[in-house]
Amino acid sequence: MDIGVFREFAEIVMQGSYSAAAKALNLSQPTLSRHIAALEKELNAELVADVLPVRLTPAGDAVFQAALSMGDLYAGMQDDLAELRRASPERIRIHDTPALGPLLVRLVAAANGTMRAHPRTIVEYVVPRSGKTPGEAVAEGLCDLSFVQLVEEVSNERQDNGRENGDGSFFEPPEGVRATAVSRPGNRLVLGVPQEIAGGTEASLASFRHETFFLLAHRSCEPLKETFVAACRRRGFRPAVRMLPCARPEEFYLMDHGDGVHMLSEDDLAIDASFARRLEERMALVPLADSDGLRLRWHALHRAFDPPGDSAFACFLKLLAEPGGLPYRSVTTAGSFGAVRR
Repeated sequence: MDIGVFREFAEIVMQGSYSAAAKALNLSQPTLSRHIAALEKELNAELVADVLPVRLTPAGDAVFQAALSMGDLYAGMQDDLAELRRASPERIRIHDTPALGPLLVRLVAAANGTMRAHPRTIVEYVVPRSGKTPGEAVAEGLCDLSFVQLVEEVSNERQDNGRENGDGSFFEPPEGVRATAVSRPGNRLVLGVPQEIAGGTEASLASFRHETFFLLAHRSCEPLKETFVAACRRRGFRPAVRMLPCARPEEFYLMDHGDGVHMLSEDDLAIDASFARRLEERMALVPLADSDGLRLRWHALHRAFDPPGDSAFACFLKLLAEPGGLPYRSVTTAGSFGAVRR
């Protein structure tokens, strides 16, 4: 049944005559009469008792009231659809890189929390064309969020839009891009070292001055390399860094690349206990001592603007930066990343 015929029937009643209704509906009077006759046949009821002026039967009055309700429902539906078209879903595009592996548990938790609070949000991973650093990808609008890890001195404070390295050099995103820390300030740097050279539950960076350090060969890791090398030079040595081209985090961390040292985040290991256990099967996980004064922290790179506090984007950053909203646990000592405390 064509719902439009109910609108035509209601128009006849409101206009008081077939001819006036036909004119308002831009139909011929014979066509309108045929439509109403077909409706009466469909409903098996006589609707119109008299046509001049239009007078309804009891059945006609019931259909007229129903037709008015249908019109109201249809108009409300059109308003709802228009509102949905105006309020397009908020999309959060995350720069997908091999270096994101240790952060994935937190990203998934933050995405789920954001979509619960903002059901129309779409969180997706994108791969900008090759050759773009995380900062460049954000600056050029190829993604909304990209992530880098930075080695920081405990005593350093945020300097404008960069991270101070302590020796006059600092990480500075491209113009128009902001770096927001999404790791707690006390997040220690953990070294994954061969079992035979572990030598204790804590270490200093300088004690590994003669070792080779492994880093992922990807442009997203350039800020990590730069800040790490700067930290080593402040401690009196220039590190030997071997860049490994790996497509997946498992390939980088869990395959044998020879003797060398991996750098990991204390919080990332604590959050993903299964990953930590797999690492401990092939290396010792030794956090740097607090006295060494170094931290390894994730930073989200995004456009330099202050998102509205009730936006999905602000919610995502807040959940990512606040471990209380995630499956967060604190590490105790090296060799116990699977046995963690709340």
